[in-house]
Amino acid sequence: MNTISLKRIGINFLGLVILCLGVVLNTKTNLGVAAINGIPYVLANTTSISLGTAVLMMYCLFIAVQWLVKKRIDLLTLLQLPISYLFGRMVDVINLYVLQFEAGSFIEGIVMLAAAIILVALGTTLVVSMNLVPNAPDGLVQTIAGRWNQSFGKVKLIFDGCCLCIAAIISWLMLGNIIGLGFGTVCSMALTGPLCSWLKTRFSEWKVLSYSENPV
Repeated sequence: MNTISLKRIGINFLGLVILCLGVVLNTKTNLGVAAINGIPYVLANTTSISLGTAVLMMYCLFIAVQWLVKKRIDLLTLLQLPISYLFGRMVDVINLYVLQFEAGSFIEGIVMLAAAIILVALGTTLVVSMNLVPNAPDGLVQTIAGRWNQSFGKVKLIFDGCCLCIAAIISWLMLGNIIGLGFGTVCSMALTGPLCSWLKTRFSEWKVLSYSENPV
């Protein structure tokens, strides 16, 4: 394994850590969580399942759906399993031992939401730019988009909407009301994608991330 590959793996791991920080921080704002966090957030607040375990369960489901859509088990999809396990465990560690606070006011919530969106966008950009193994949600969106020849952005929007609907249904069935959806949900959906695009463009201009190798 050459130095470039080691550097890519290191940056990819850094991206995962930053993404985990953003995901957990997003659940602490009390303003509503991002679409992809909705289902784990509801499960963690209505059952004895931890947030990280809920994330892992959801990611494993996404991986299984990828196999069904592809009708085969390929290495790239298979490698998402250990990455998902690592991600879920990191979410629990950060949630339980690092970010132990929640927003105490609307202003604090706004500041934390802005930080969460930036962290998620930065982490996502680092992971995607390394072109190694996609996280399970992005892998599923890519698989569906490729299978039915649709744009990633269009499928991602529909995917996020489905996640929100499922989270709302689970919340309603378990609690009789809807939790986790709000102002922060809308902001995350509206700002994360454009910020990812902006960061990717800036990194390309600065030649910070310039890897074009094929995925593993």
